[in-house]
Amino acid sequence: MKTKSIASALSRRGRLYLFRALMMMCLAVVSAGTARVFAAAPDAVKVNGAALECPANSIFSQPPAEVTSVPGWSSEMDLLRAHDNFSGISGPIVGMVWWGGGTVAGEECVRNPDTFEVSFYLDSGGQPGAQVASQAFAPTAVVTDLDAGFGALRRYEVTFATPVNLSSGWVSVYGTGFSGCFFYWANGTGGNGFARVGGGIVNVDFAFCLLTTPETGCCGGCGEKDLKGDLRRWMGDYLLVSLTVLVLAALSLGKKRM
Repeated sequence: MKTKSIASALSRRGRLYLFRALMMMCLAVVSAGTARVFAAAPDAVKVNGAALECPANSIFSQPPAEVTSVPGWSSEMDLLRAHDNFSGISGPIVGMVWWGGGTVAGEECVRNPDTFEVSFYLDSGGQPGAQVASQAFAPTAVVTDLDAGFGALRRYEVTFATPVNLSSGWVSVYGTGFSGCFFYWANGTGGNGFARVGGGIVNVDFAFCLLTTPETGCCGGCGEKDLKGDLRRWMGDYLLVSLTVLVLAALSLGKKRM
């Protein structure tokens, strides 16, 4: 009787140790699995990585090049205006992102006021024709990590008061005001390598994205980030439930052996 009591106590103690060990394993596996999922997520990169890309609702994309070899001088300071062409637009243009900066005498400077005029034009034989829309802006700049040769690139984003309906044509970003700092439009990638500065042809692209109305889906725009969030939660729940079943099975087996 005494031997059975001791054995029973040992069995209970063994089950307790097993339960604790399995629970610690459960927490460790869930923590490690969640850490691996989050470590693989692109959201972990710096914000400036996204600041150098065109948004998901872009319908025309020319993100910035690593080096600006032919700046798009375009400001009221020097009376030059830069234009770049676009095509293949199938929806309303509701906004725009562009990249550039300020420089004077070869040194980086910050324009104050940092104001702009964005204008759209019809194409007229490979050059800007009649103006179809124009709007003034004082956007807030986001300073990026990229130094393309003239100091840190600055990212600007604006929303138009009235959408622009133009399937192809030209766009101009023009720095307004006399701040003592010249605006330059940074070089872009992915275009046709044909733009204009002050009426002359330059064989580069300028950095900009044309934006349309974001698509709404099953959850008001559930895109890639929402799907990844669901995957993380699903994986965590699956691991937790699986290991809980393992704990209960081990305890049940211990009772049967008693």
